[in-house]
Amino acid sequence: MIADNYTPVKTLGNGVTTEFSFGFALIAEENIRVYLEDVETGAQTLQTLGTDYTVEFDDDTPGGIVTFTSAPSDDYYVVIGRDITKSQEVPLTTSSGFQAKVVESMVDKVVGNTQDIKEEVQRTLKTKLGGTTDITVEEPDPGKALKWNPAGDGLENSDEDLDDIVDAAQAAQAAAEVAQSAAEAAQSAAQTAKTNAETAETNAETAETNAETAETNAETAETNAVTAKNSAQAAQSAAETAQGLAETAQGLAETAKTGAEAAQTAAEAAQTAAETAQGLAETAQGAAETAQTGAETAETNAETAQTAAEAARDQAQGYAAALKGTSTSSIAIGTGSKTFTTQAGKQFAAGQFVLVLSDADPTNYMHGQVTSYSGTTLVVNVTNVGGSGTHTDWSISVSGSRGATGATGATGTIPIAAAAGTVDAITSDYTPDVSLADLTLVAFVATGANTSTTPTFAPDGLTAHTITKRGGAALVAGDIPGAGAVCIVEYNLANTRWELLNPGNPMYLDTDGTLAANSDTRVPSQKAVKTYAAAKGANTDITSLLGLTGDVANVAWTNYGNNSTIVGWSNFTTKQLYYKKIGNLMCIHFHIEGPSNSTAVSFTLPNSLVGLSSVYFFFVAQDADAWVSAACCGYGYENSNIFILHKGVPTGAWTASGTKIVTGMLFYEATN
Repeated sequence: MIADNYTPVKTLGNGVTTEFSFGFALIAEENIRVYLEDVETGAQTLQTLGTDYTVEFDDDTPGGIVTFTSAPSDDYYVVIGRDITKSQEVPLTTSSGFQAKVVESMVDKVVGNTQDIKEEVQRTLKTKLGGTTDITVEEPDPGKALKWNPAGDGLENSDEDLDDIVDAAQAAQAAAEVAQSAAEAAQSAAQTAKTNAETAETNAETAETNAETAETNAETAETNAVTAKNSAQAAQSAAETAQGLAETAQGLAETAKTGAEAAQTAAEAAQTAAETAQGLAETAQGAAETAQTGAETAETNAETAQTAAEAARDQAQGYAAALKGTSTSSIAIGTGSKTFTTQAGKQFAAGQFVLVLSDADPTNYMHGQVTSYSGTTLVVNVTNVGGSGTHTDWSISVSGSRGATGATGATGTIPIAAAAGTVDAITSDYTPDVSLADLTLVAFVATGANTSTTPTFAPDGLTAHTITKRGGAALVAGDIPGAGAVCIVEYNLANTRWELLNPGNPMYLDTDGTLAANSDTRVPSQKAVKTYAAAKGANTDITSLLGLTGDVANVAWTNYGNNSTIVGWSNFTTKQLYYKKIGNLMCIHFHIEGPSNSTAVSFTLPNSLVGLSSVYFFFVAQDADAWVSAACCGYGYENSNIFILHKGVPTGAWTASGTKIVTGMLFYEATN
């Protein structure tokens, strides 16, 4: 939870202190911003987390400490702020329940972003609340100033260079100062001339009074008077010149005053815009607080749902435990009635089938129907056994009835030929020719990956039919992996299509809710298994019992080729090993090609096998530069992750030279 306390911190360094605290909340350490600001110039330098400083904070408590590697001197301010990334990277799904902590972290990020924006807006130009003035500025024009336009409703760049205006104002001031000095000099000269004139007038009067006695002085005074008059006229001319310079200076000063008033108006408009932005930020903060309240309510609901889910989980686990039991009774493997001492309270009922295994060697087992179960005594009528001997380490689990043993199929070969045509309209030529009979099985070596979801196949000039996955699902691009890939297809006569048995995205998904349509070649979806098992278990939610953690359609293929130990090649021209794990079901797709250096072939699996028997399957192979026409097989052992491939059934050695290729798929139950 983030409180309303975000304020950047600015502290003067002293050359000693290395730890500086802050009081606002952090979501992640990469959201913090630390600067050193030069005291004299105000320039800020961003510091590097992990190099210049480290940060300590508590996810649940606002505040923390920034620790510098070296103590900042008193020439710098330490400025600590925050910049939360403006992204939403948390995927929300509809099937994983309400995750309160995740939602809270998302809301915290929104509130933190809002606080960051509010702090930045407080440092911007704003108009007053309710104002409609547009403060959008034009593109920067070097040397020009921002001013209000003639209409007074927006900002624009000035026509004149700001430096020129400043220079003109300074020149006007200098001229005014010169004019003032000239005016003062003219005034002084005029005053002197006036004084001289007054003196001359006095002398003239005196001379006139004494004219009779000082005629010579009168003439001299007259001459002085003429001189004074000339000086007065010169002073008057100088005063007029000074007045003109003063008027020019006054005009320049008035222009400078107008510019200053325009700048003051722009500053007031900027303040109004900042106040408007602050109002918007406060509104956003209110919305964030409302969202926080909603999140807290949702958290409470999520905790209630979690409690219910845990109760359901405990119920499912209890049911799962009731389907299994153990016994130390000394019992010899054989058919007929067997009495075991086991735990009470299990889900064993008369007529139910159970499987009894020896923990030391699960190939030693007994299978049959419960005759009776009372207290700790379980009586089983055994009808099917494996292994031999007397054992005391029995694991007992509910089972199904044993199905009828199928007929043994004939061993045959798969015709193989090089593909022709295009990657989406494939042809090939086989010897002898194939026919479009039901379950006709052939293979072709592809020339490239399919790009269409409905590629066609026409062998030996027969009618082209669409290629699908097993069961009729459409292919995706790349299901035919690429040039050199060996593709096995089977003809489905009823639906007139070819079914690709080893696609690049190989899983067949059966969504039949009752599993009635499933066969041994199909992999049931989580939905189908859950629906079927829930019906059997009185609608109990047993997803956790089945160990299913994802649907096959949504689980990505994982490339583990670099982690597998592969035997049989000196190096590889192609090495493709991919797996999908859905619950405990492991699906492997492999294609390995290169020069052979061994008569054996094996590779390791991501998880060990579990179960009673080895895993066998058929695949396509090339040995010593020639395609293998006979059937091949592969197998693994319980609790082992080594998978062995043979050139033949059940054994067969490979050639330790030439090019060797194996390509195919397998499915097995894996350990956790």
